[in-house]
Amino acid sequence: MSWQGQDPILMDAIYYDDLSRSQQRRNLATELNQGSQTRAWAAGNDITVLPISINGAVDYYEDGVIDQDDKDKFLAWMDANVPADYAGPICLDLEGSWWPILDSSNQSVVDTAIDFYIEGLEYAQSLRPNAKIGYWGIPKKSHSKENSTTASIDRLLQASTGLFPDVYEYNPNGNDSNRLEERVEKCIQMVNGEIPVYAVAFPRYSENSSGCRHFHTTPEFMRDQVQSSLDAVWTDANGKDHRVNGVAFWDAYVFVSMYTDNWSTMSNEDRKAYWDDVDALHVEFLSNMKGSVDAACDAAAARRALAESVT
Repeated sequence: MSWQGQDPILMDAIYYDDLSRSQQRRNLATELNQGSQTRAWAAGNDITVLPISINGAVDYYEDGVIDQDDKDKFLAWMDANVPADYAGPICLDLEGSWWPILDSSNQSVVDTAIDFYIEGLEYAQSLRPNAKIGYWGIPKKSHSKENSTTASIDRLLQASTGLFPDVYEYNPNGNDSNRLEERVEKCIQMVNGEIPVYAVAFPRYSENSSGCRHFHTTPEFMRDQVQSSLDAVWTDANGKDHRVNGVAFWDAYVFVSMYTDNWSTMSNEDRKAYWDDVDALHVEFLSNMKGSVDAACDAAAARRALAESVT
C-alpha cells in the first residue's frame, strides 16, 4: 500500500461554475475569471486539486439506472478532468433518493443501495485503476457515530479504494472538535486502516433550514473540522497508528447566486464583486489549512525520525 506512511495532503475541492454542466454558468465563470485568486494561490503552493464528480457521478441523470449513455458521459468527465495514469484520490458524489436508504437498519434495504453504489464505483475504478476512489460522505455520520443502529455498509467500504467522510458541522459557536475527531477515527477503524481516508471540510453552515448561506469563522472552522481531522489517530491491534491521508476544502459558487438577493438582475460587475469576496475568503481558509497540514507533516517527520533512532 504505497499510500501508507505518506504525509497528509491539502486538496482544493471547490466546485467552480466552470465545472458545471450548465453552459451559461461555465461561460459567465470564464468571462468573470471566477476563483482566480484561489486557483493562483493553489497553483503557487502546489495544492492538489481533488476531482469530484457531483450530481450522481456515474448515474448522470440521477434516475437510479446506469446505462451506456450514463457511462459515456462519465467517461467524458473523467477524460476531461483526470489523467489516464492518475494515482491520486477521486471523489464521487451520489446522494438523491439513495442517501436516506443508507441510514436504514434493514440490511436487505441497505444492500439494494450498496449494489447501486458499487456498480458506479466499479465502473469508475475500471477507468482509473490506480486512483483512490470512493464516495463523498461515506461512511455517513449515522454509520460512524457511537452505538450506530444502521445496517452494515462494510461491503461498500471494502469495494472503495478511498474514503471521503465529511466533517461538516452546522453548530456555529459550538465546539464540535472532539465529535468530529472521533468520527474520523471511527472511519479509519471501519476499514482497519487499510484504505486511505480523506476528510472533506466545508466552511458554510445552514441555520434554521435557511440554506448554506453562512460562513463559519476561520478559527471555528479550523478547530472543528481541520485540526480535528489532522489530530485523529486510530491504533490497530499491532500498535500501529493510522491517520488521515488528506483534508479537502469544498465549497460551491452556486451558493453565491442562490443566497444573494437580486442575483438574476444584477450587473456582471456586481456579480464579480461578490465572487471576488468569496474567492478571497477561500484563500484565507486554504492558507490556514495549509499551515495546519504543514505542521502535521512536520509532526509526521518527527515521528519517523524518532522511530528510526530507536531501531
